[in-house]
Amino acid sequence: MDKSCMYWGFSAGNGWFDLLDTLCERLQFWTDRRNAVQLIAEQVKEKLGLLEVYVNAAGSEHISGEQKGMVRMASAMSERICEVCGHPGWLIDDDETWYRVRCAPHRDRRTDDPVAVLYTFRSQDSGHVIGQIAVRGNPAATLAEADAAALLRAARKEGYDELQIVAIRDLAELPARLRE
Repeated sequence: MDKSCMYWGFSAGNGWFDLLDTLCERLQFWTDRRNAVQLIAEQVKEKLGLLEVYVNAAGSEHISGEQKGMVRMASAMSERICEVCGHPGWLIDDDETWYRVRCAPHRDRRTDDPVAVLYTFRSQDSGHVIGQIAVRGNPAATLAEADAAALLRAARKEGYDELQIVAIRDLAELPARLRE
């Protein structure tokens, strides 16, 4: 068997990409700067709601405590990052048989398809609420200045009886697809 490939595979949501990218960068930095053993990822997956990364050392060397700690830290951090989108989330336990980490817009879903979400932001100029309705991460409607009733009417016009509302402090928090 070729140990240079990921034998068991990769099965984790896109929301954990930045976490995995940072973990790999830090592990490689440690390997390069501390002359530590090169690690090989054998499996990356979600297990009991959390990110699990299984690594082995190249050759007969042992994985350092620092390297093990980095992998454990990434797993612990995944408990607070939505596996679907990467926003802050929390571990959800459905009837003690199915675990997942989700943010508010994705909390009621077992799939990657989010509910319709209304992102709101209070305009600094006028103090009015600005709203962006999104479905599956794509813009569905934008309201420049509106009150709560206008936001709800817009959601109903788009065909949604239920809408998750996510208040953001800064427009930089708005998902990239919605800023375009």
